[in-house]
Amino acid sequence: MSRAYTILEILFVLTILSLIVVAIAPYFRTTIDGWEKRDRQLEMQQIGIAALDIMVREIREAKIVTTSQPTQISFKNMDSVNSGFRLSGNLLQKFITIGWTSIAEPIASLLFTYYDVKGYVTTNPSSVHSVDIEISVADSEGKINPLIFHDRVTIRKEELFYAIAINEINYYPKPPLVQRKNEWVEIYNYGDEDIDLTGWRFGDAVDIDNLQGSSTLILKAGGFAIITAKDTQVYTNYPEIPAGAVRLNVIDNYLGNGLSDDPGETITLYDSNGKIVDSVAYSSSWGGRGDGTTIERKDPRIMPNEAANWEISNLHGGNPGRTPGFANSIN
Repeated sequence: MSRAYTILEILFVLTILSLIVVAIAPYFRTTIDGWEKRDRQLEMQQIGIAALDIMVREIREAKIVTTSQPTQISFKNMDSVNSGFRLSGNLLQKFITIGWTSIAEPIASLLFTYYDVKGYVTTNPSSVHSVDIEISVADSEGKINPLIFHDRVTIRKEELFYAIAINEINYYPKPPLVQRKNEWVEIYNYGDEDIDLTGWRFGDAVDIDNLQGSSTLILKAGGFAIITAKDTQVYTNYPEIPAGAVRLNVIDNYLGNGLSDDPGETITLYDSNGKIVDSVAYSSSWGGRGDGTTIERKDPRIMPNEAANWEISNLHGGNPGRTPGFANSIN
């Protein structure tokens, strides 16, 4: 014969059950928090891995870096299409033809570190050979610490080509001018992109020196630059040089070992990686020796060492036979 439970017994059982629930509730909370944390970490990992993978794949296909900032990289890919990545607020953005578009969030930080071909840190875009990428992904609710992702990528860099030519040479200034202090070489950017000359060098077979600029080392598209010795008198004795011409000098009192006036010699311009940009083996038989005239290049794109591509300068602005900082008179 069954017996009914008394109210006291029911209350006792409920009390026991309540105590059990109170006792085990923290364990359930811990388990639930763990599940939630793992879900958040998984989501952050997916964001970080995907974002890093996109950057690595695309930067690897870069042929030249154009912007090398800590939180932004811009480059031209193998098809010469502009691309890049940057951090804007908590957004990772990618540059496409219509501008910057967001591809991942929330991003806590982004850091690019750039290295040249020798493995030294560099800030010169044209010297970048590899890029270290560090990105940290934030939790959208801020409940857990950001996750950090890291990779190093070597860009698929083709041999750089600079549309820069040695364009005019004044290797024998007219006496009684001091020859070494009045020698100059003009270079010309015949391309459609500005070129950073930081780290570039100039010289002859005997002596090669670093270039420095009095104001800028950026040679704009279509622009001219004059290279002189450090202790120069060129800008005093050749006042026709326009203010817009970039003024460069070697860190020496001579251009190379002094430009030979007879029989001539080879002068060479190097980029920051030591690659030859342009080289001219000129000869005094081409003209311009001792009468104040210079020799000008007819076509900057071809035949740097052929006499047929050089000619004595014509008059310009009332000055005998030279066009420093201007388009060549013979063209």
